[in-house]
Amino acid sequence: MLTGGTENENVENALALASYLGSTKLDKHCMSHLAQKSNIPLKEQFQLAENHNSENLMIQVCSIIKDAYELDEVVPKDLDSFCNTTKNIVLQRSFELLGIRKPPMPPQPEDPRLVFEDMMNELLDQAELTNHHGKILADQAALLKDHLVLEEYLDRSLPQARPRIREDPRIHELIEELRNTHSPAERNAVRAQIMVVKLKNIYTTLTEMGEGPDHPWRYTTPYNFGALYEIIVRNQRDHPNPQPSVRGNLPVDGKYREVIEIVKNRLPAEAPLYTGTEPIWVTNISRAADALIPWQTGRTQNGSERIPNELREVSETSRFQGIVRFVKIARETFFGSLARIEEQKKHSR
Repeated sequence: MLTGGTENENVENALALASYLGSTKLDKHCMSHLAQKSNIPLKEQFQLAENHNSENLMIQVCSIIKDAYELDEVVPKDLDSFCNTTKNIVLQRSFELLGIRKPPMPPQPEDPRLVFEDMMNELLDQAELTNHHGKILADQAALLKDHLVLEEYLDRSLPQARPRIREDPRIHELIEELRNTHSPAERNAVRAQIMVVKLKNIYTTLTEMGEGPDHPWRYTTPYNFGALYEIIVRNQRDHPNPQPSVRGNLPVDGKYREVIEIVKNRLPAEAPLYTGTEPIWVTNISRAADALIPWQTGRTQNGSERIPNELREVSETSRFQGIVRFVKIARETFFGSLARIEEQKKHSR
């Protein structure tokens, strides 16, 4: 490969040269690099293939896509500007993922080592897919935890922030955007933005009330902004317009934009996927459950007593300790909060 620039620049230059020279060999060399050693995301590889008219690379990129969710993340929504070849390849892969058409069978290797590695690669591909969906699941748990904590805080300590949140036009815009999402990952990204806007309003309300920067909710706001922005980046597809959560002219809006720049500079360093013997997303689900426990204090009724029996539970085939525990604690927190609100209404009459 070309050297001297970033990986993206080197691959871009090599593909451009392959297209200009009509060099199949150089094109295949680029494909081999992207398939085996590259850190370039599939979304960018897709764009590279389109920009440099590399049909073979486009086929390779689409063949790596493992399910409809990943297809939705990799392929831009607006395909009108793409060439017909790209559209046909994407359509073919869509049919394959939906089970309408079977992908062409690759030639079967005879070497036992190749047979073994083919089977091993399928296993590793499935592990990658599981990890991909696991990270989405962990982000869903984190956002549900944040929602419960924020609502509990507003009810207990800062009800005066609710009108500001309700009237914020960014909230209305994001709720409409949430209605138009097509995948769990996209919903995560929008819900994280909604949480950012709510935190901004809480921060501003506390500031106007005279609370200093050492107030717990003001002090932790930059950290929470960073965690939410990471969820947005992990889950959001390319967005041509500025995110609603970024807009605003108040001091807290500037603070959020500062956090974004800090996180952007930190993100290229890939976070570890494992802590000990389990994926980090499993650990993160357990951490989300732990973070809810302090919010169950100060109640006269146990939330578990209020949980209706007919609610959906984790299925037998999907059960693991972290998700079962999180669902239990989240429901106890939510229904315990409802019980507390009902008690307050009774006493206020």
